[in-house]
Amino acid sequence: MFQLSVLEKSDKISIDSELVTSKAGFDYGSTFNNLICGKCNENVGRCYRTTTPELDNLRGKFSFDLNNIQL
Repeated sequence: MFQLSVLEKSDKISIDSELVTSKAGFDYGSTFNNLICGKCNENVGRCYRTTTPELDNLRGKFSFDLNNIQL
């Protein structure tokens, strides 16, 4: 997964209220809220709430999946 992490998000992106725990992959064990596009209602990324020490730089930032957004 290719990601871009930023400190702020557009007002067209909403944060899903459900807290999810990753069960596989590079972020195994991390918790996050999905970021939802206000136009197409698709998942476009994650906002990490807890992370492993290796991913601490993602905690609290908005991480967009570059495969799911159009620039």
